[in-house]
Amino acid sequence: MLFTTASRAEQLPAGPPPTIVVRSGDTLWDIAAREMPGRHGQAGVDELRRLNGISGYGVHPGDVLILPYGS
Repeated sequence: MLFTTASRAEQLPAGPPPTIVVRSGDTLWDIAAREMPGRHGQAGVDELRRLNGISGYGVHPGDVLILPYGS
């Protein structure tokens, strides 16, 4: 018997990923807590950093950040 799984492309929702615009006073921790409530704080921050190519921890008002699907 052969078992197959859907390719990664077939598993992702269609369309662009969700985004958020950083507001004055926002931190990655704030955004992760607000937009990704089911994830542990540091895991959410790490995922935001990875998705957005952020090497540090700073964000600025007006920055547009990609959020994970299903956040």
